[in-house]
Amino acid sequence: MRCRVLALAFSAQGYRCALFGPSKEILSEQDHSIFCIHIEESSEAFSEEEAHVIAQLSQHGHPSIVVLDDYRVTEAYQLRLRVLGVKWLQFESNLGSPVWADWVLYANPALVSKDQYTNIKNEACKFLLGPAYAPLRDEFSSIQSPRRTGSVKKILLAFGGGNDRGATLKVTRAIEDLVLPYGLEITIVCSGNNPNKDKLVDLYADYLGGIHLLISPLNMAQVIADHDLAIVSGGTLTYEVAACNVPFLILAVSENQHAAIAWREYGIAEFLGSIEELDQNSIREIVKCYLEDEGLIHKLRKALSKNKICDGEGAKRVVAALVRDDL
Repeated sequence: MRCRVLALAFSAQGYRCALFGPSKEILSEQDHSIFCIHIEESSEAFSEEEAHVIAQLSQHGHPSIVVLDDYRVTEAYQLRLRVLGVKWLQFESNLGSPVWADWVLYANPALVSKDQYTNIKNEACKFLLGPAYAPLRDEFSSIQSPRRTGSVKKILLAFGGGNDRGATLKVTRAIEDLVLPYGLEITIVCSGNNPNKDKLVDLYADYLGGIHLLISPLNMAQVIADHDLAIVSGGTLTYEVAACNVPFLILAVSENQHAAIAWREYGIAEFLGSIEELDQNSIREIVKCYLEDEGLIHKLRKALSKNKICDGEGAKRVVAALVRDDL
């Protein structure tokens, strides 16, 4: 779930959270229990309502921290936060834009150092870099993924919680005829917000040929861990699959997901390109290569066994850094 602003106010009695950005329709019950204030995204770059709420959270001497998780955040937006005297963490995917944040979090596995950030305007900015800081749910820190051997028999398809640009349907249709000849099981994970959900339900909800459709499963870590290979979009899912010790193929469903090509450097994944660039036949042939050449999947598994690149503890590391530095 991408939010524009997450505001946190800490006190001796605990903390209060405000969320700005996502529509109410995509919030879960857990989201409603966590966020005491929710404001849907304004057409303005920085609304007066947002400024008022953030200022309220900062009253009475409570230290407050804002989290910006939106690649559209402008310099003017950041400067407005500084006027309010608020500290913030910024999820950063655009190395060329001006950044005034107090903390920058860039979990991408690219070999990024703070020296590459030439447009940091806040000299006191601290950096949380690499997959060790990927903020994942608790279930990904405790998952026990079995060490798999042999050929690929179970494939997971998952392309995020929002608009997948037709990726789920396109990839499934491309490889559905491989199920019987290769003895495959294919699991499709689809969110309730996917615009193609109804079509996927019509095609695969009662499918008897080794294809299983799951709508927003609660045990996503275990679902991932039960597979030999995952085909995923280039966002948070890449960290989740890595934490579950499962090799994966990446398809970018948006422009900012092309940075996921950096996973290739670790040898645990392959970046296939944009979903728009690949036709169904190309996708089918790529998957066939992994079904017929056991050496390809063995190579990815071997790289995973050498190094636990993402252990699911990122959220705890981020919170520890914020609390430690803000005291």
